[in-house]
Amino acid sequence: MEADESQAHSFVIRIEASAAPGQTWQGYISHVPEGERRYFRRLGEIPVFIAPYLRQMGQGVGWCTWLWRWFRC
Repeated sequence: MEADESQAHSFVIRIEASAAPGQTWQGYISHVPEGERRYFRRLGEIPVFIAPYLRQMGQGVGWCTWLWRWFRC
């Protein structure tokens, strides 16, 4: 079953290892339909970026919380 396009969200995530001492990750996440982009230095910021879009769709963010805990670094 395909989602209604008005209820679909696409994201592009670029993750790379950081060369800076003490940092492990860096990159960005973009919301494709709106072009909004956020740069991050912790993977835990990815689900934080996605959660508002899930709430806008009326979806719970329980899995997002789990994902945030998993990415927490």
